[in-house]
Amino acid sequence: MIVLENVDFYIEGHHIIRDVSFAIDEGETVAIIGESGSGKSTLLKLILGLYTPTSGSVLIDGVDISKLNAKEIREVRKQIGMVFQDGALFDSLTVGENVGYYLMEHSNLKLADIEEEVVSMLDFVGLDPELRDSFPDELSGGMQRRVAIARALISTRPRIMMYDEPTTGLDPRMLARVSNIILKISEPRNVSQIIVTHQIADAFHMAKRFIMIDSGRIIFDGGGNKLLKSQNENIIKFLRPFNASLTRHYEMLEEVNNKR
Repeated sequence: MIVLENVDFYIEGHHIIRDVSFAIDEGETVAIIGESGSGKSTLLKLILGLYTPTSGSVLIDGVDISKLNAKEIREVRKQIGMVFQDGALFDSLTVGENVGYYLMEHSNLKLADIEEEVVSMLDFVGLDPELRDSFPDELSGGMQRRVAIARALISTRPRIMMYDEPTTGLDPRMLARVSNIILKISEPRNVSQIIVTHQIADAFHMAKRFIMIDSGRIIFDGGGNKLLKSQNENIIKFLRPFNASLTRHYEMLEEVNNKR
């Protein structure tokens, strides 16, 4: 569904992405991890077509978007839902208007039908549909994040969902809710998902495959257990604060598997 081939990217003389290649299958959820400034968010912008690679190819469902014009890229983006760290909601619109904004602007649906879609999507992300008359600043950070996910899902029924730091700043209860929604999206909808985060403990709840970026290069691509056993010094340093909780996470999984 998503393929990057030998991608390099320079901006203002800085070499941000260095010879990056990977492929993400339909329905696969992948966490892109790494320190702040490593190039994670730049990869999302390359996949969205907001940046054009200096060299290499970015393919979405077999189409190299680096060769497309602005109108053609907009068509490709209709397959992609994007959730930003701060939610990026419209403060002057209600929750319902935020979620239904795309349908109001780009569809011929009647208002009653749009409201029905909004109610259904709010319910899907675990929010009380009665909140549709509230404004974003009346909601907690976790609720805003879920409204942003609902808006992304309702807009174009995306085949790809991308999240930039979706759990940063959330309390444990809200973190669990957002993580569970991301897990729920991939299964019946067969949506490919990319989660960009430097919160490795959260990533282990949402993904089975991890791509680690360091100074614009991929230094790891594989499963969580293999990641924990890596002898790469930069990976060891990055994981050190989380080792105890992650090791216990895999011990518990093994205990469950052994009982089956």
